[in-house]
Amino acid sequence: MTTSESKGTSSPSQDKAGSKINYYVLVAMFAGIIIFAFANSYEPNILSQNDFFEIILLTAPGVVGVAGLFVARRYWHSKVFGRAYLALGIGFLLWCCGIITGQTIQTTTGNPLPYPGAPDLFFVPYYVFVLFHLITCVRYFRKRLFLRDKLTIISIPLVINIVYVIALLVPASIPGSVPDLLSQQVTIGGQTFRPVPLDDPSVRNNDYQRVNVGNETFVLVPLNLTSTAYPTIPQSNSPVDLVPLAFERLTFGQTMPQFSAQFWPPFLAGIYYNAITTINLSFAIVGMTIFRNSVLGGAWGLLVLGIALIAVADIIYDFSSIYFYDRTGPSIDFYVFGSAIVAYALFIHRKIL
Repeated sequence: MTTSESKGTSSPSQDKAGSKINYYVLVAMFAGIIIFAFANSYEPNILSQNDFFEIILLTAPGVVGVAGLFVARRYWHSKVFGRAYLALGIGFLLWCCGIITGQTIQTTTGNPLPYPGAPDLFFVPYYVFVLFHLITCVRYFRKRLFLRDKLTIISIPLVINIVYVIALLVPASIPGSVPDLLSQQVTIGGQTFRPVPLDDPSVRNNDYQRVNVGNETFVLVPLNLTSTAYPTIPQSNSPVDLVPLAFERLTFGQTMPQFSAQFWPPFLAGIYYNAITTINLSFAIVGMTIFRNSVLGGAWGLLVLGIALIAVADIIYDFSSIYFYDRTGPSIDFYVFGSAIVAYALFIHRKIL
């Protein structure tokens, strides 16, 4: 341990950290991610091929991982920061390997990935390595956490995970939500339809095909799907499977659903991911409050900000993938932007050392 490390003081190179940030670069990255997000939302999500957006998602953590190893090499004289940045670099490389594994399986089979599956062998330790980095750095700058720090670390994971568990276990229907829209669509013979009650004025005088569900008659209105926002359409080969639902307001089921054995592995995996993601987010928030006023300046805060953005992406992914995952959703934008911020922060660290 060096003298400056043991006393918690800064070295001359660390004093220059805040002055090395080029805010034009940050503005350019922000503008770039806005364009990226806009284009990503319109590009179809085809499982059997890797497009530009998926390649960028794959490249981003790989760049961060390599940069983290370079910074760890520069910090290797420090028992604290050498290990912290080594863990960060290894973690992001594991994330990159997980994406490579997942995209290889998906493009080969053309089917959605099983969850949990082979990529999770890399994703699970990624979060542990990032958490180790955050805890190591936070404990170095603040030996004893303040009360507000402890409340942040406890409350954020607790609240978000309670909401997550309720969203999974309590049946609910929300107007305009993905389950709502998908429940009103059915595919028969390769054509997608929206079942509409026969007494609806919009379908009263037409020649659309009709089906009976119980004592009600529905008209099958053909749909021409031009959006990639809802790629997963329920499959049905029998009119008996048509159970259109009407949503007037948010309603909760009166009885708990019966979950199959296939439900629990994804449920438990989601609990792990959501829990450790929110813990990482809470430590990142605490870290930002510490580094903001430290002699290390904006470079450290920028690094933690990027990790926080990735944690937000994980939370978006966890909640949106309850029903399906679509690459055109916003989570990939946060993943890429957060990784870019972390990579730039690591570049600054290595440049000033």
